[in-house]
Amino acid sequence: WDLWLSTLPLKYNADAGKAAHKQLVELFAKKHPVLTNTTPERLRAVLAVCTEIYRSKLSHAELDASIAQAVSGLGEEPLRTLCGGFKEKQQKKLEQMLKTTRAGA
Repeated sequence: WDLWLSTLPLKYNADAGKAAHKQLVELFAKKHPVLTNTTPERLRAVLAVCTEIYRSKLSHAELDASIAQAVSGLGEEPLRTLCGGFKEKQQKKLEQMLKTTRAGA
């Protein structure tokens, strides 16, 4: 799993990227134990990939909505703990995800 995560996001093969990113988000949204119940580092890696994909050319509106929903499902406090060392751009995307789900609720 770590090897697969380390190759994401796929930036140079659009079709394979769409499939892999969708699969990652689906597993994350379903709180698959391999992604969410192992080590904090793995969950942090999943979140890092999600922030790179979200609202980028690697995504589309439906995937963005799924990412925002899955990420916000973790709760704000756990996200602060997990993502404290993220870059400013990643932090801003996390905030956007939370705002999006709050506005849609």
